[in-house]
Amino acid sequence: MKSNYIAKGGLFTALSIVLLYLACILPTNKIALLVLASAMIPLMVVTCNVKYAFLVYVATSALSFILPNKGIMILYICIFGLFGIIKYFAEKTHNRIFEYLIKYAYFNLTLFVSYVLFNFLLLPIDNYKISIGLLLVLAEILFGLYDYLLTIFISYFINKLKRLK
Repeated sequence: MKSNYIAKGGLFTALSIVLLYLACILPTNKIALLVLASAMIPLMVVTCNVKYAFLVYVATSALSFILPNKGIMILYICIFGLFGIIKYFAEKTHNRIFEYLIKYAYFNLTLFVSYVLFNFLLLPIDNYKISIGLLLVLAEILFGLYDYLLTIFISYFINKLKRLK
């Protein structure tokens, strides 16, 4: 059973890196590819367990340092990669209010860390024409949509697994 989990972990890591690389080189759909790469973590939770899902996150994060676009790397490591595990633990509370508090606390903390890293390592975000307040409100709304769509994707995958058994 352990070798099965390791093999699945390798496949999910490889697929995540391919998706992240595509996000780096393609001119459009960067966020969509980041979202797809982040969906590998919940799939690993469903097919194996949280421990192996975390190992996939660590392996993908380590390999993402070779990506040509450091912005994609920062977004995956800080926000998208770990969210599947945070989502799993938040939803295990079975308290909808506490669940959303955990998810949005995670998102806002990692958004702040990403903002600092972007300003320090890459192009300062303050140079853009959009206000930070408007950007924050838009990010909160899009995060809610991302969480909802990820839930639908995981449910679809679980239903497909049940049919196969």
